[in-house]
Amino acid sequence: DHRTSGCLLFAFSPEACAELQASLSRSTKRYAMLTRGEWMLEKETLVDSPIVVDGRSKASRTRFRCLASQSEPRASLLVAEPETGRTHQIRKHAARSNNPILGDTEHGDSAANRWWRQNKGLDRLALHCLTLDLKGKGKGAAQEENLTITAPLPADLRSVLQGEDRLWRPALDLEPALALDPIDKRDGSLGPLAARKG
Repeated sequence: DHRTSGCLLFAFSPEACAELQASLSRSTKRYAMLTRGEWMLEKETLVDSPIVVDGRSKASRTRFRCLASQSEPRASLLVAEPETGRTHQIRKHAARSNNPILGDTEHGDSAANRWWRQNKGLDRLALHCLTLDLKGKGKGAAQEENLTITAPLPADLRSVLQGEDRLWRPALDLEPALALDPIDKRDGSLGPLAARKG
């Protein structure tokens, strides 16, 4: 989804592309998202609702975890983990849960989007791929390792979230990766944001 910020992987050869695709099928992706309304479902909820792709209904599952919710302005900060990979899956499942992602012009609430843009400066889709946990396949030394890639929140989204103290502070206790500062990549180092796990 081109309007989503965060982790992005590139492959520079067909072989690397095939390996990345295989790894992604075994991996966990976590997205931070700001939604309209208070989260009324369980703190951790699985939305198992088919999505139509090319005229065919496809099984689709997304896990949502509510980090914080507030009544004024009505909003919730969530983490989503898609278990399947359908187009706009997280956006569609959030909307079906009556908590559309703020800034979503296709599946969201235009009045809420306008209010957040005019009053809070949110002029983007509030969906960010926070982490990718890539699973090794267990063949060879390099393939056995798991790799976690974390993308800090972009400045514009982080600024909006930090302005909502009733959301931001409780969320940091449950999802510390939200507080990671951007790194300077000019020296070729990924620093502590991409750490290999054994």
